[in-house]
Amino acid sequence: MKGIALPHLLRGSSEQHPSIQLADLLAGATAAVAERHAGTSSPAADDLLHVIVPLVENESLLPYNSAATLARPGAASH
Repeated sequence: MKGIALPHLLRGSSEQHPSIQLADLLAGATAAVAERHAGTSSPAADDLLHVIVPLVENESLLPYNSAATLARPGAASH
């Protein structure tokens, strides 16, 4: 997979940039839904499923071989 060029990388805190806080919330919700997809029961993910799934586009997904691998950050694909 070829990397992408990042001409400008900005850092900030969620207190200064609300978009960072929103991205963190979305990332956490997506992780909960991925764990649910892998078989981990989660009432929060059950509630979030119908909000998160419509936001996912096939082109935005990283390749993976199983939902369980996707749900475990840092796990290698087999």
